[in-house]
Amino acid sequence: MNYFTYLKNNLHLEPGIKSEFMEELGSHIEDRKKDLIESGLSEDDAEKRAWQLLGSPQIIVKQIYEVYSQGTWKQALCASLPHFIVAALFALHLLPDLLSLIILSVCTMITAVVGWFHGRPTWLFPWLGYLFIPPIIIGLVLINLSNQWIWIASLLYIPFAVLSLILIFKQTIKRDWLFISLMLFPVPIAIGWITVFSIDGYFLFYDELQLYQTASWVALSCVVLALSVVIFTRVRQRWAKAGILMIPEIVILTAIAVSYERIGFWTVAILMCLAFALIFGPAFVERKVYKEKSKGN
Repeated sequence: MNYFTYLKNNLHLEPGIKSEFMEELGSHIEDRKKDLIESGLSEDDAEKRAWQLLGSPQIIVKQIYEVYSQGTWKQALCASLPHFIVAALFALHLLPDLLSLIILSVCTMITAVVGWFHGRPTWLFPWLGYLFIPPIIIGLVLINLSNQWIWIASLLYIPFAVLSLILIFKQTIKRDWLFISLMLFPVPIAIGWITVFSIDGYFLFYDELQLYQTASWVALSCVVLALSVVIFTRVRQRWAKAGILMIPEIVILTAIAVSYERIGFWTVAILMCLAFALIFGPAFVERKVYKEKSKGN
């Protein structure tokens, strides 16, 4: 794999910024190449030397990413907005009211579709994450249906859910695995709270009194997620972004486990493993995709 291809595959930037940068870089290399040819080098040697003068491609990727990866405060607010909205709805005891759920789902879907077809900016991915919450709830409900109904519902639900996830996953992994992590960020915590609300482990029913008493704590956990997304958007280093996503998962799930007897040790352990897999698993998938691309080139 040559220098240019390496940069193209490893620069995790918005498509417009990435395209502009690669064009500028190509122009810079051509200018440097002409100067080297005039100094007496052959065309092939001049091109190789022009790329060598840039330095290590790994360092270039890191430096360029840190220059362009910091989002604006406006982008940070847009990215954190769905978490703040859910926090407000729980604080006002408007969830899980059916009308509120429908309005929230419709607004989330419209925002996600608009963002998806307008360049998939960074702020889009938390909105996409909330599109996965209803399918997860449906999946948990299916567990509690009778054997006859679970087969019928699964045949209708599972293919649609899996195909949607694969489509979004494939398109997002081409951009940056961190955005998949950002998108799936609230999932383990949502499952944790749903477990707390469920009656004797039956996700088809929930304890209204328990939900009312803990609504403020659910709201607080959503505020923590929102603030984490703000920091994620503003920070430059990739390792810091991943850590910022993982720390709230550990803190909130631990707090839920300590505060509520309904969620046991093994449930928390499974959710912790799920959180780790959702945040760092996409990195391994991207690495595998990158290796396949390298072999192809």
